[in-house]
Amino acid sequence: MACKYEAQNFSLEPMGPDFFDNEDYLRQYQSYEQDPRVTAWNSHGLFYKTDRQMQGWMAAIESGSIISWAIMVDGKYVGVCSLDSINHLYKTAEVTIFIGDIQQWGRGIATEAIGFMLQHGFLRLGLNRIWSGTAATNEGMNRVFERLNFVLEGSFRQGMFLQGAYVDVNEYAILRQDWDCYKALGGGV
Repeated sequence: MACKYEAQNFSLEPMGPDFFDNEDYLRQYQSYEQDPRVTAWNSHGLFYKTDRQMQGWMAAIESGSIISWAIMVDGKYVGVCSLDSINHLYKTAEVTIFIGDIQQWGRGIATEAIGFMLQHGFLRLGLNRIWSGTAATNEGMNRVFERLNFVLEGSFRQGMFLQGAYVDVNEYAILRQDWDCYKALGGGV
């Protein structure tokens, strides 16, 4: 079970299968997903989630194969971050984040939220490797991964179609031992 994390400017609240029963949260998520400024760097704008897909996402949260947190600022839902594709055998997971409220961009929320997810994954779940990918053109997310000591392991050439063009996808990962060294040097949450 995910726990709540409190930061200075935001909180991460565990999402359960009933999270989007709050119509305001559901409408906010859908508006973020349909805003081309928000989806310019990810596939959300290409494939809006249907009701069935939303139910599948909530079922995955309920089953534990995904752990998701709502990013809340002053009581307002502004995005979501998750540990996806959790593999307890190999002790790996993918970290994902989606900040839909563009007024919250550039405030360090992504860096700090992913830091909390690394802490949760490594300390609470006992993971050994956490990975993620982002468009090579997404300068902000590339900087977030570099700040958090992720290693660029490679890229998928033309791995994503965004804004009318194919772009490379950078693949990053961090191992528990890298995170321990990073924390020992004063990095992270």
